[in-house]
Amino acid sequence: MPAFPDNTVVFTPKEYKDSVTKYYPTIIYFHGTGEAGTDVNKLTSNYLLGRIKSGWEPQATNPVTGKLEKFIVIAVQDAGGWSPYPAAMRYAWKYTVATAMKGLRVDTNRIYTTGLSSGGQTSVMYACWDSTFAGKIAAVVSLSPAALEAQAVQNLPMFAKYNTPVWFISGSTDGNTDYAKAYTTTINNAGGYAWTTVYPGGHGGWDAMYNGTTTRVVNGKTLNIYEWMLLNSRGPAPVAPVDTTTTPPVIPTKKLLITIKVYSDGTTENIPAQ
Repeated sequence: MPAFPDNTVVFTPKEYKDSVTKYYPTIIYFHGTGEAGTDVNKLTSNYLLGRIKSGWEPQATNPVTGKLEKFIVIAVQDAGGWSPYPAAMRYAWKYTVATAMKGLRVDTNRIYTTGLSSGGQTSVMYACWDSTFAGKIAAVVSLSPAALEAQAVQNLPMFAKYNTPVWFISGSTDGNTDYAKAYTTTINNAGGYAWTTVYPGGHGGWDAMYNGTTTRVVNGKTLNIYEWMLLNSRGPAPVAPVDTTTTPPVIPTKKLLITIKVYSDGTTENIPAQ
């Protein structure tokens, strides 16, 4: 996982360099306060990025198609001690996707945000802060979210307007669970689709979410967070441009080399071409 300026980390599947026409569903990951700072190793040491660093490739079976799919993952480390706010993440997104990775093949209809604690807060805010990204995120998985800023609370109905589902997951003795439940109610009252899963425990236990242990049943299917992400899309995957140029066939040039005369007595005569 190479680090880029502003400690932006990008993971691409091992197959990426050979799948030159394929676009990938993409997870934008928001870390918690424990991973903030300027040491990129802190960012990649725990939870989702920790699993990736240990060799796991983010992947899941798409519950719609039944096919195994792999994710691109992008994360930014906040140097100020919290989790990246929307403006910082937008800068990193533009730099990474358009500049550093020279056209990173992101399936723009399947961009998902997720994060824990302060990152649970910013993963939600990124998708509803203003019209820049509202409607562009396919789904949000927010773990133990800290309280949203007033602007984001006011904009929670954007999740209903743009039909962006949100799955909150938080502990039974975690004070942040009250925030998750309140935001779920606000989104659903606006006509959106959100819910809160409460697990036994306090503020933590996020490895269980990122290793796929935490699940819920949707339309009769038991889905972990990665499978649930793939259930949601804003449209079909982009189609890679096809090279439609053609090369004219090469027509061989014919040249007479020799003429053979056959006489009635069976004899022959070779006459070289002039």
